[in-house]
Amino acid sequence: MEEFKEENSQVVVEEGPKPQYNQKPRLVARILSGLVDYFIVFLSAFLFLQIILATPWGGYHISLRNDMLRIQDTYALQYDVSHKVYEGEEKYSSYAGYIIYTETEGENVGKKYVVVANDNITAEAKNNYTSAVSNDGVYQSHLITYKANYYGMLMASLGTSELIFVLIIPLVNKRRASLGRLVAMTSLISKKEEQAKWWQVLIRFAFVLLVESALPLYFLSEIATLLIVIGVNAIIMLISRKTGRTLRDYVSLTMIINKNTYKPISEQ
Repeated sequence: MEEFKEENSQVVVEEGPKPQYNQKPRLVARILSGLVDYFIVFLSAFLFLQIILATPWGGYHISLRNDMLRIQDTYALQYDVSHKVYEGEEKYSSYAGYIIYTETEGENVGKKYVVVANDNITAEAKNNYTSAVSNDGVYQSHLITYKANYYGMLMASLGTSELIFVLIIPLVNKRRASLGRLVAMTSLISKKEEQAKWWQVLIRFAFVLLVESALPLYFLSEIATLLIVIGVNAIIMLISRKTGRTLRDYVSLTMIINKNTYKPISEQ
């Protein structure tokens, strides 16, 4: 009698690669979302600034500027840095936007004129003019007020724009996405791989408003501020290559992902 031995065999089922959830978006998506967001924020801020300039606040700002220009023109004529161009002269109409004065002495009394810079200015005349303006107490007082006033208007317009596009819009959609992220098909989530909380969106907004806008704009121009913010964010993204997070992500405990890869950690 033949004895048959049956050997127990184990069937091994090879699993495929595990799905990758909450993956960082492609670089082109991050660039696209950033470009859209920066463009919309700065364009709307520019429009808000034009609205402010049409208000009494803007009128006060323009009045300060004109007072400073009058002081400059007075010294410019005194030190032979500029000359008068009277109404009726050949090039008078080409100086639109210049302050118009009325002559009070000499043979041209009653005539309107503008003050125009000379083509050739000696170094001595330029130094005398610059020194006179710098030492004029009224001018320096106006200059400080003018700069502070412009900074206030700039931050009011930019802050309003960021309030809408960096805070409100992300709060009212489930992806916590700005317009740029909506276009680029990305989402903002918590570092814990759950939907970003409202307070995290608020922290991001505060960081953008205070650290990325108000602080650099106090010392730098708008263009310089934009370039520095973009540059710093790009460097941080390169350093954190695995997640592609920026400073605002680290501060708010968030990260940006490809929206199609999102799955809460509790469901993975």
